[in-house]
Amino acid sequence: MREMSASNIYPNPYHPREVQIVIWIFYASAVLTLLEGIWGAMMAARYGLGGGGAILSGIIFAAIDFGAGYLLNNYRTALAYWVAIVLLALGFLSSLISLFAAPLTAIIGLAISGYGIYLLWRPHVQAYYGVSTAGLPAPVQPPQQAQPAAQGQTPPRCPVCGGPLVYVPQYRRWYCPKCKRYY
Repeated sequence: MREMSASNIYPNPYHPREVQIVIWIFYASAVLTLLEGIWGAMMAARYGLGGGGAILSGIIFAAIDFGAGYLLNNYRTALAYWVAIVLLALGFLSSLISLFAAPLTAIIGLAISGYGIYLLWRPHVQAYYGVSTAGLPAPVQPPQQAQPAAQGQTPPRCPVCGGPLVYVPQYRRWYCPKCKRYY
């Protein structure tokens, strides 16, 4: 397992932009969930009800959100992808259920969770994580016309295998022939 450091907590610049946004959604959700737990504990203590449960649930759910963002950022696997989809879907359902109790926060939760699902469901993001859903073409196709780096320039290196990347103008992305993935 990888050692946690600042270099692998921040979204990898080689991720598609949609993945970077979803990672930040999970990180922001972790912070907001923790603050919500603290707020709930303060309100419970105000009325003499304790509040340890609110803080504990805030810590647990914040850890889950942070863990999902960390998985998406550091492990390009189908497991990381599906964990993120399931957590976003649960957030969407939770917001849908609470629509009548707290309409404003529920609408914000629906929008954020729905947007995260939309971003992750895009075909090139699925291809990035090696996920295929029914009805979609194979996730990664070899490039039709790959162009090496310009004369005198060294091509960027693959963040996974370290091999040279080739630029594919059709997708405006870099491709690793060894890993068969786009960056």
